[in-house]
Amino acid sequence: MWNFKVLLSCLIVICTMVPTFGEEKKKKGGPTMATEPHPNEANWKTLDFVKIVPFAEKNVDSLRPSNEELDAAFAPGGTLKPVFKKLEGGDLFLEVDLPKGKGPFPAVVYIHGGGWKAAAEPKQFKPQSLHMAQRGVAGVRILYRGSKRGGFDETMEDVLDAIDFVRKNAEKYKIDMTRIALAGGSAGGHLSGIAAQQTPECIAYVGFNGLYNVRNIGWGKFGKSGGKIGAETVFLGKITAERQVEISAQLQMKSPPPNSLFLHGTADTTIDPDQSVEFARAIIEKGGKARVVLYEDEVHAFFNTKRYDETVKEMERHLLAVFKMD
Repeated sequence: MWNFKVLLSCLIVICTMVPTFGEEKKKKGGPTMATEPHPNEANWKTLDFVKIVPFAEKNVDSLRPSNEELDAAFAPGGTLKPVFKKLEGGDLFLEVDLPKGKGPFPAVVYIHGGGWKAAAEPKQFKPQSLHMAQRGVAGVRILYRGSKRGGFDETMEDVLDAIDFVRKNAEKYKIDMTRIALAGGSAGGHLSGIAAQQTPECIAYVGFNGLYNVRNIGWGKFGKSGGKIGAETVFLGKITAERQVEISAQLQMKSPPPNSLFLHGTADTTIDPDQSVEFARAIIEKGGKARVVLYEDEVHAFFNTKRYDETVKEMERHLLAVFKMD
């Protein structure tokens, strides 16, 4: 009888350790990842605009500077730091990473993520911006007020004001406004995706695991309140049908849409990978060009800590092709 009790206890412990369908596990020091394949994974493999990159246990990120190197780094033509908006509580500035030469240069406006929270400095996309500056593409990394100093409307206003500042100072900063791209990750993907549709000069877009359609969030948690899409949130406001359009890039596409590249991990439970796939599909159906690169079993924000070389090279190929520099 004692042996049976011991065996039963062991079985109970083992069973509690096995994740059930839909549960998540946490990668050490990082976001949670799905323990089951995405329900649309088989469909992704049939789409000609989707490439799935196999999982890699080890990555050599030789192109990414160390944090120490990044803090001391400047673009080949210099990095400028003008204030673009004066506000009570602190002015907003942007950093312009310039290539070497006379210009004018095509440019990418980078929008940082972080749950719509403000940042002290626009450092998140500094390595990507410096990389592209080495290849003749200027980078503009901006700040916004974020959730502690306003909601979506104020934050989106900051993003568009930063772009307008660049537009008005294009000659000063040697920027070619006929070749403009937007890029962003996570919450920055959400904001940059909308800005790309609202910026007439934008011809290219690069989205890193962004939220593009609040009407159909899928299995992701980001953008929900209490697990519900329709609930009122502090940042987004009350999510009415009209509001869904205002806060969703996919629901307000311009014509033609920017030529777009989407990068996403298949195990991302913060923002559903289908956000990238379905936005790309909608762009193509509207007559635009788009492609998606899905990284097998990678979690949210993977491009910051892993697969940097691969994602920055994908971005480089995309932008140089759209800007006709390849």
